[in-house]
Amino acid sequence: MNDELAEAVEAEYTSLSALRIRMWAHREHSEFPDDVEVNVRAESDLLARHDVLDVGFGTGDFLKNLHAAGHSGRLVGVDTSESAVADLRGHPGVDARLGSATDLPLPDDAFDRVCARYMLYHVSDPSAALREFRRVSRDGGVTVVVVNHADVVPGVMGMVREEVERHVADPGVRAVNSVHSDNLPDLMGAVFRRVRVRRVDNSLVFHEPAQLLRFAGAVTSMCGMRPDAPERDAVIRSLTTRISSWFERNGGPWRDPKGYSICVGDR
Repeated sequence: MNDELAEAVEAEYTSLSALRIRMWAHREHSEFPDDVEVNVRAESDLLARHDVLDVGFGTGDFLKNLHAAGHSGRLVGVDTSESAVADLRGHPGVDARLGSATDLPLPDDAFDRVCARYMLYHVSDPSAALREFRRVSRDGGVTVVVVNHADVVPGVMGMVREEVERHVADPGVRAVNSVHSDNLPDLMGAVFRRVRVRRVDNSLVFHEPAQLLRFAGAVTSMCGMRPDAPERDAVIRSLTTRISSWFERNGGPWRDPKGYSICVGDR
């Protein structure tokens, strides 16, 4: 199962296109204004002099934005995606490395702040990853982990799962494990001296069918369909029909609850 999860995550992030679409949706279609990066910086008491590690950095925007804002401490990112590392490598002021969260290619006691945003639910052994985060943080350091609520955007996820199960003869392992807002505090409490939690609730709101379809197509791998699956076109056609019919009947908007937690662990 662990190998299957790792393979599903690797396939998902061979390209960053689906990730960028999901980020677009949360940035442009959240019901209430919200900036996760701002919240992470605030909850971690991040200072410009801090040495920062971002694990599972994805597009690298968090580190790029810190550098652009004049951050003076070291900025290091580790990701399992070769595409992500290649995209960030060479960016001024940022050290991008290929590596696993459960075996970080970094020395002990190296960072003031360790950040892991929206990635722990992609890891085969979350507890091992948390122990690694603690290992590379300094005395007095802080680790900030962000994960989604347990049943995020249930409307669109349920619809996509139904179509994947209907069209794909042998759905694969979803590219996520079972870590979420409700169980992360206990996982971190077993590793860190003290854990603080901030929950953020919101919704995704789509006013047009094309907006919802774009997002739905970007979460298919989270529902067991590989990005290169031959059934992908059939799934997208069915989703197009269902989404168009829903808007014809209801007029919109499509509103789906979502949320996340920021858990801060003190070393």
